[in-house]
Amino acid sequence: MSPFAGQVFTMRSGHWDHDVSVHAPQVILPDGMPRRVRVTHEVLDFMFGDGQTPLRQAMTALVNATVVNPRVDPRLQTLIDQAAGRMGLGTAPEQFIAAVEAVVAQASLAASDDHVMIAMRRLKRLVAEYRTWAKVAADRSAAVTCCP
Repeated sequence: MSPFAGQVFTMRSGHWDHDVSVHAPQVILPDGMPRRVRVTHEVLDFMFGDGQTPLRQAMTALVNATVVNPRVDPRLQTLIDQAAGRMGLGTAPEQFIAAVEAVVAQASLAASDDHVMIAMRRLKRLVAEYRTWAKVAADRSAAVTCCP
């Protein structure tokens, strides 16, 4: 069950050609009519998931930038491989985030390659955004469960 069940979610819609899920959750339009809509992976993850889709995408971009890249420090590659191994849906979110934070903490090791540094900066930004999202979600959950 989504933590947002029963709440009103307002979003814009329109033509979008990329990063759209094949899944179409059913929503109730303002006129009360149900409608299935295709949404981006981020929206689907926000509504029904654990909020990690952007992190997984950024981690995948970093893996792609570093795989068989001779300029990547082997210590950094080991950390990236460990984090990538924890990206699966069966892994607890905190384990994945901790592995990603270990990668981000060693960002200076990526300085020898511009593509890796760009991917690393994006990953670092998304880790901070995820931490903010997790805190807000936890605060909201605590307010709902603790207060009459």
